[in-house]
Amino acid sequence: MCNKVIFFLDAVEDCRSLFIPEWNCRVIIKKHLQTLLRYKNLYWKKRFTINKIKLGDECTKFFHAMATVSYRRNAITHLKDDHGNFVTDHVGKAALLLVAFGERMGVSLQPHMAFDLQSLIYLNVDLDCLIDPITKEEIDSIIKLIPLDKAPGPNRFNGMFLKKCWPLNKDDFYKLVRIFLMAIST
Repeated sequence: MCNKVIFFLDAVEDCRSLFIPEWNCRVIIKKHLQTLLRYKNLYWKKRFTINKIKLGDECTKFFHAMATVSYRRNAITHLKDDHGNFVTDHVGKAALLLVAFGERMGVSLQPHMAFDLQSLIYLNVDLDCLIDPITKEEIDSIIKLIPLDKAPGPNRFNGMFLKKCWPLNKDDFYKLVRIFLMAIST
């Protein structure tokens, strides 16, 4: 309906200039339409994520359709060379890309290292820091950093769920981490 009203007001504007209430109405409807389109986009994004988690790598029509879309989005079908000719074969495209990046980046046959690589890399032989106990504060800070709309695992519990239920679940989670650390330290 928003599109119809906007189309109608555009047609009226072609015949005469819009009155202030008509112009304000069109602005309000356009903003409302943008909001609706944003909600629609979020809906489809979440639906795709849920289907991707549910169907995953199953051999379904959905999986094959998404793989095809991903392939088409990431494929380079042809490139244009300096003479305006289109190159479609793999070897030709690879040669064009090599020449283009070679011109941009430059080629050095014998690179000179202006720094001592051994002094930059610090080898920490003492790995005891890897088995330090994880504190409750570290766990709480990680929970605070989890994005609200992302699910960290296949159970589809997103960050908002974890954050809202954290006061109820935190003691069990602390216990789970403590048991896990005891199991790996033995």
